[in-house]
Amino acid sequence: MNPDAIGWLVIAIIVVASIGFAVVVLALTALAVGPVLVRSFRQRSVTRELLASGVTAPATLMGMQQTGLKVTTGVDESWEANLLLQVQPADGSVFQAQAPHMVSVLEIPQYQPGATLIVRYDPADRSKVAVLRNLGVLANLVQAPGLDPQTAYKLVLDSEIVGTDLDRVGVSAPGQIMAADKVGIQAYGGTAELMRLTIDVWPAQESPFRAQTHAMVLQASLPKYQPGARVTVKYDPQDPNRMALVGASQS
Repeated sequence: MNPDAIGWLVIAIIVVASIGFAVVVLALTALAVGPVLVRSFRQRSVTRELLASGVTAPATLMGMQQTGLKVTTGVDESWEANLLLQVQPADGSVFQAQAPHMVSVLEIPQYQPGATLIVRYDPADRSKVAVLRNLGVLANLVQAPGLDPQTAYKLVLDSEIVGTDLDRVGVSAPGQIMAADKVGIQAYGGTAELMRLTIDVWPAQESPFRAQTHAMVLQASLPKYQPGARVTVKYDPQDPNRMALVGASQS
């Protein structure tokens, strides 16, 4: 065999070996990453279902463990973590479940045991839970001098749950604040005040009605939410007494 033929044979062997190595690497990578991606896509599908038809409830974070899946968007880096939750439905039937959830590295300190989360779950399959919001550790956020702490936490939590739930099922309507009373509960280092608002609501295709709601309002925004102010609300068409403040009207 002449030298040129030998040279080409060596090159061919190197090329084949390189291709084979690359195939092996890709196969191993697929075996390692594939199940993680499949689980992630499956959880996204479950989350979409729960956003559409799940039951909203508070949950306490018991612990979390990273799964190894990382997503980088621009300068933001998020890790998937399995959250161990104790869910507290309105009927009192407390249960535990795990929920995969993407957590920004900047928000990891907020995901400490004892944090209160708002979730949606499938009442027919309580293993299906999706995390909507993290309220942090309410005991560290809520200040209510002279009030029972548990009562204060419940008022704040109920307000957040109603607002989160009506994001999905609520009907928007204009309204006018008729009364605005401070409850005596502050949060987030005193930067927000829980208000009890009495609002006249004017639905587009229904009779006007009056209802009350609690809303956490930033101290700097309190002048916008005084009697006579025009606002936008969302209400439950099945129960108009369930109402949440959306914001001050632009006009």
